Amino acid sequence: MKFTGKVFVLLASLLFVVSCQNNNRKQQENLENDYVHLKPDSVLSPKELELKHTLGDIIIEYVVIENNQFVFKLSKKEFLKKGVPEKYYNLVLQNIKDNNKYLDSLLDSLKIDNIDSLLENTKNQYKNLRQNSGNVGL
Repeated sequence: MKFTGKVFVLLASLLFVVSCQNNNRKQQENLENDYVHLKPDSVLSPKELELKHTLGDIIIEYVVIENNQFVFKLSKKEFLKKGVPEKYYNLVLQNIKDNNKYLDSLLDSLKIDNIDSLLENTKNQYKNLRQNSGNVGL
């Protein structure tokens, strides 16, 4: 895999993966029961699947790069108007904060100056997958 491909995969993972810092199995199971993006599509109800897709679409549309940092450009009020529960707004903000910390160290070690185009690539691939299959979520 080319260097840019590795960075692309890493950025895609940074956008869509919730890092669980607590290794307690019971807490992890509770998270999986509470958050639709941690469940496989095959076990989701139609309403949960729609929520998962909506959340993915929101992230793709409203996460941008400013000064080599992820920024979420949707207010809490507007986020809630889209029908997504508040816990996901808080989760997105926390993940962006965590990912920015990791990204800072990664950019320093890899000597990357600008990740805008990599994020745009990730967004375009997600949009293409959604258009072609309709079943792609987070």
